[in-house]
Amino acid sequence: HSMASSRTEIIRDKTAALLAVRKCGSELKRVSKDLQNDSEVALAALKQDVDNFWYASPNLQTNSAFLLAAVKQNGHAIRCAFQRISQHHPAYLTLALAAVKQTGMALLWLPHRLKKNPEIVMAAVQQHGGALQYASKELRADKSVVMASFACSSFCSSSPLEWASQDLRADSEVVEAALEQCAGAFAYASETLFEGGTVASAVQEKIKQIVLEANKTDDDALRNASKTLRRDKTFMMEALKQ
Repeated sequence: HSMASSRTEIIRDKTAALLAVRKCGSELKRVSKDLQNDSEVALAALKQDVDNFWYASPNLQTNSAFLLAAVKQNGHAIRCAFQRISQHHPAYLTLALAAVKQTGMALLWLPHRLKKNPEIVMAAVQQHGGALQYASKELRADKSVVMASFACSSFCSSSPLEWASQDLRADSEVVEAALEQCAGAFAYASETLFEGGTVASAVQEKIKQIVLEANKTDDDALRNASKTLRRDKTFMMEALKQ
């Protein structure tokens, strides 16, 4: 066989098909129709890239067991699955929940009605705090959901506080929990925390200490501090002394 013909030849042997798709997932398009309908072969191809979903048989693309295995392997496969099945599919909610439990960020691909589903959103933010950005406006104002997003250690390059509602960013308990998880959360605390509220004074002190500490190594720390904090002369004198 020439190189070209061997590349286009249909793979009919399952062992050969598994080897091929594990090496290059898009080889799924080159296997026989029977093997495109084999969930083991198709899942191995999806492990490489979820878009190889489109080379699986039409039957597998709507098959509950296959779809569940696909989203449990990579939650982002829900993007493809939900293009093939409707909300009336018996596994619809199960699939959405399994996807966000595998990776919270899969919440991005869900329709709005599921982004306001408390169970699905809670599962998503517990897996990845950053999923809060894809939750409905109502749930970004839900204290229990926002607090749950801070508990996830896989998200600390920034803080989910950024996506919490304005009211919650002014809630000293919420801000304190956010600061515990990620010191950088001070940048998203509401200005109102600094407007003479004695209840928030402990959080104010905590933010001041965090900003002063960050200021030693990060030139942007003061810029990210609230305007009210920057107007605090004693604080600024201390910061500029460093």
